Amino acid sequence: MIQTREQKLSEVAGVLATASRKVSAASLVRLLENRIVTESLSRSSTQDKWTIIGSGSLGDKARDLLLKTPAILESGFKTNDRAVLAMGFFDDFVARNGISGTNRQRALSKIMTKEFSSQERETIRQIAERFNGKPVVVRSSAYGDSRGTGFYDSFMLRNSSVERVERAIRKVLASQFGQNAMVFRKDAGLPEGMAVMIEPVVGKMIKGEYGGKFFAPNLSGFGYTSTASGEGYIQLVSGLPLDAVQKGKGMKITASQAKEDFLDLVEGYSRNLIYTGGADSLFGDCLGIKDGKAINREYGIVTGAVNGLGGLPRDFAPMFEKMKRLEEACGKPQYFEWAGVMRGDKLVVTILQTADVSPKVDFFEFGENVGPVVITANRVWGSNKLECDGFVWVINPNDVWALGKYNEEHSNYAVLYASRLRTFDMIQYHHLSNASVVMESPDSGRTTDPFSHWGGKLDTTKKVFFVTMNWDYERIHKLEEEGKGRRIEDTTCTIYDVKLRVTASERQGKAIVELIE
Repeated sequence: MIQTREQKLSEVAGVLATASRKVSAASLVRLLENRIVTESLSRSSTQDKWTIIGSGSLGDKARDLLLKTPAILESGFKTNDRAVLAMGFFDDFVARNGISGTNRQRALSKIMTKEFSSQERETIRQIAERFNGKPVVVRSSAYGDSRGTGFYDSFMLRNSSVERVERAIRKVLASQFGQNAMVFRKDAGLPEGMAVMIEPVVGKMIKGEYGGKFFAPNLSGFGYTSTASGEGYIQLVSGLPLDAVQKGKGMKITASQAKEDFLDLVEGYSRNLIYTGGADSLFGDCLGIKDGKAINREYGIVTGAVNGLGGLPRDFAPMFEKMKRLEEACGKPQYFEWAGVMRGDKLVVTILQTADVSPKVDFFEFGENVGPVVITANRVWGSNKLECDGFVWVINPNDVWALGKYNEEHSNYAVLYASRLRTFDMIQYHHLSNASVVMESPDSGRTTDPFSHWGGKLDTTKKVFFVTMNWDYERIHKLEEEGKGRRIEDTTCTIYDVKLRVTASERQGKAIVELIE
């Protein structure tokens, strides 16, 4: 079993404690992290896979992948060859251009317009040429981002030209100064800083309709080796993982279903592919997709360009066996993102990202309720028992600005919103960053697990999140009659000046919201 990061940090900290008494806490953390990274790179299984350029932190996403590379390989999965520009690589660029989060717009402008030095550009050129013009992905790796928060950008490029790679690096750096990213770091107590990973896109060349050429994996998505409530599962789509990871779309397969035949069903989940050439008159004007939105065509990502990718596995039992070994090797359940390519009749899976999922241990006794129960749920993320000062109900798009204004002036409140506001990305983290409890009311036929609705955002900032199942409309509307609920003008957003007691248990899969009268 490999040591977890926490175990390794504890071990090294014990050795260095006496000699490091005069070193600041922040410096000691950097020292320990560099020591662990150095030890990891000394292993032959990681040396061939990782090229690290620059000093300083790798960010949580890259660091976790580095530390777990041996476990990934030993469990039977594959891992990418990649180059990482550590945070220190950008120190001179940031210093000489005065880039700081104190002025967000100025920082964004400088990142996109100021020149890299000749040495910096030469390094980027060498990395770009290393991938021989093939499709690559330029990925963010920030503090607190091992599970993916969705605040930091990553870009899939149709080829690794120097110009495209450099432009994508700039955009990844700039994403740390997005409004949601800055609010998130403040809430989570995380510093600024961004490392950048450049690696090949996992996939194969595919011939599409009318002579178009595309590149994509057969299958991809995310998964859990196990969950607090029981068995692990994978969520998958056909093609690139964007729809699965960012929107929670696709097919969910649990460990108990691993040997079932999903071939015909999986074919229906063809999503995104990288357009690489041919049939220019048909696809030349296609827009790409990033975070569910249209972006510049230079990225060449198209949707539904071929009818299925073909050659899919008849069952997923081998993948679940590897997931079990991965968890055993890491010592904890794992969240992971993956992409797979068919080699003959076998699905060869590459792990793109992984992070520990701490076992949820909670002993909340729900017992007899002391207050009127207004909301219940059985899909719960996060465990806590707390009291909230206020309750906001958000239904329609024109309610979101009212929530944002309330959020600026209040904290430790509960918010309930209609799921379509997340489906269409209307409600974002900064609108509810000060809430303690976040509740989603399902609508628009939304039935998939809501993990990907928020990624790792709410978990990292210790918010309780659940999907409501039942709520007492009569009791809630009575609060308005009693003058405890006020409707914001020109909206359907209602603010209730009440106290709520929320008890949520992820392990028990249960949450109740009581009204404290």
